[in-house]
Amino acid sequence: LLASFGEQTLGAAYAKRHISLREVLIECARSEGKAVGFSMSNDDIRASFSTVSVPGLLNNVANKALMRSFNEQPAIAPRLCSEGDLTNFKTVERYRLNDVGDVQPVAQDGELKHLQVSEEKATNQLETYGAIFALTRKMVIDDDLGAFTAIPTKLGATCARKRELLFWTRLLANPTQADGYALFADEHNNYVDGVDSALSIAALSVALQMFEKQTDASGRPIAISPAFLVVPSDLKMTAREILGARSVLAVGDTDLTRIPNYNPVAEEGLSLIST
Repeated sequence: LLASFGEQTLGAAYAKRHISLREVLIECARSEGKAVGFSMSNDDIRASFSTVSVPGLLNNVANKALMRSFNEQPAIAPRLCSEGDLTNFKTVERYRLNDVGDVQPVAQDGELKHLQVSEEKATNQLETYGAIFALTRKMVIDDDLGAFTAIPTKLGATCARKRELLFWTRLLANPTQADGYALFADEHNNYVDGVDSALSIAALSVALQMFEKQTDASGRPIAISPAFLVVPSDLKMTAREILGARSVLAVGDTDLTRIPNYNPVAEEGLSLIST
């Protein structure tokens, strides 16, 4: 900052660090030769906002408050999916290449076999969301900059929650994939239901096995271990008990089978996410 503005400019700015909202508007108007009374009438407010400086200053304050609030919200969606770039608002198809087949031994003449490649596609569409807020006459008269910054602060939190809502709405809708089946379906070997699927060590063990048996388009294991356990907020404490317990005890009068005093699920290193 010192190199950009100089010591004298920074010193003058420091002396006015506690300047009020009303004083900011008056100074901006007077710096451009506009007469403004200290009482800040409607004409004075209009004169202030007709300057070059005021809209930029207030916009900068609002943007900082909005982005700070946006970044402070817990973000789950970016942890579970990747981001992409779209150039327009038309419905677009995103493609992913899948290799089919395997590498083969090289023949004595050095001939290499061609690897077959297939592709999967999914549709997506860009949307714009927004809202308008304003510095009201009451805020100016009351000299209430805090009320002005409170609006973009709330808006920033709302935007962050909107992103999460859009992500979870689409995921929990279990959308149909390019192969004609839902994302979570028996055909994808990633779906179980019924009483035995209720969250427990046994049910989670089955889910882990199903995940690690996932295959690519050619039927070969993808060899990827799960990283997250996603549960609704009602099951958060149950999930913590499962992931945090180092031992499992057998209970019941008729259960005479000895069970190892060990919880293997706790060693999977899953990160808990609740919504």
